[in-house]
Amino acid sequence: MAIFFERHYFYVAMLSAEYDGYWLYRLDRIIKLIKHSPGKRLDAAHRFSLQDHRQHTYLLDSGSLVPMQFIYRNALQPVLDQFPTARVLATLPDGSYKIEAYVKADGAILWLMGQGARVEVLSPLSLKKRLATELRTALQQYQ
Repeated sequence: MAIFFERHYFYVAMLSAEYDGYWLYRLDRIIKLIKHSPGKRLDAAHRFSLQDHRQHTYLLDSGSLVPMQFIYRNALQPVLDQFPTARVLATLPDGSYKIEAYVKADGAILWLMGQGARVEVLSPLSLKKRLATELRTALQQYQ
């Protein structure tokens, strides 16, 4: 377990066997610990790095880490701000960008939904289908 301070919140990183990796929790949101067991010491190569973790996390720290390719039809800076590891694969003739980023799927879905028609997910197919389902569900609320 490691404790980190970011802005006005304290976070604790806990190793989760169930989710196969470290999970970040805000300390002020933890109500009670159900089970406590002593952790094992990890060598430096296997320690949790908040800096590396935050580069792949946007909004939600859940879902699997996946490589995502998408076309973005707007200024490039918002993508680079939200996905620091993103790289531009191509600038398309219409001025849009083909981008690849490694993201946590759940958080990426929220960001993608906020971009509306300015974004088109190319891969992975599972993320593309999930986004399409979410958008259809949202549209049904307004019909």
